[in-house]
Amino acid sequence: MMPKDSSLISGRRRIFRTVAAGLISVAFAHPAFAACYTPKEAAAEQAIRIHSELMVVGLTCAAQFRDPALFARYAAFTNKHSNELRAHESAIIGYFAKTAEGNPKRRFDHWRTSIANSVSTRAALSSAGIYCGDKRELVAALDAASRF
Repeated sequence: MMPKDSSLISGRRRIFRTVAAGLISVAFAHPAFAACYTPKEAAAEQAIRIHSELMVVGLTCAAQFRDPALFARYAAFTNKHSNELRAHESAIIGYFAKTAEGNPKRRFDHWRTSIANSVSTRAALSSAGIYCGDKRELVAALDAASRF
């Protein structure tokens, strides 16, 4: 009787392993797993989000910072880091090309606009003093940044 129980357990383990391997294979073939960012794409996304935030700060916080040239500083930052920004944009456009249907540049433009709109909405829902006060260190850090 001992061998029968042992072979039954061994058979169940074999079935379990086969089913588990099949489920794992199916799960990793799912588009959600294919859509994960590479480290380069993740860094690019964060850089673009920060750049979008800086644009909203430039448009919203000039009076709070007593800096009428704040948006011009944003523009200068953008110009100074234009090569890096283009590389980040290309990384995200490449991500859209491999994970979504349609025009990847158009998807990127829509995504970037939605980020700016979200940041603008957050800024509008809080007082300018609070929003801009929270961003003072961001502006100072980005002004001093040699790379982006």
